[in-house]
Amino acid sequence: MNSTVEQKIKHVYILCMYTVNAHKLFCRFKSEYSMPPRRNRIPNEVRRRIVRAFDDPTEDYLSIADTLGVNKSTARSIVATYLREGRVNERPQLVADEITLELIMR
Repeated sequence: MNSTVEQKIKHVYILCMYTVNAHKLFCRFKSEYSMPPRRNRIPNEVRRRIVRAFDDPTEDYLSIADTLGVNKSTARSIVATYLREGRVNERPQLVADEITLELIMR
């Protein structure tokens, strides 16, 4: 084979490999960063247990949260919501019809 033909084949091969690797990298990047990470929802029973521990002067709610596997900042947020709004359970998610009705009623 002619050396120029071999060089062209080599360049085409390198270009193809570059394109394949770039596609793989783009797909990996897209799958990792296009969607926000899902939140780990804290069950209502665990929320109630943290608030009960907060209300009980003999218990430390942060140690209870640690035992239950809940982040300390999340436990503080649950207690702050309890103090501010008086609710323990997670706020119910509105569906589109309820949001539309709520906007109409304003």
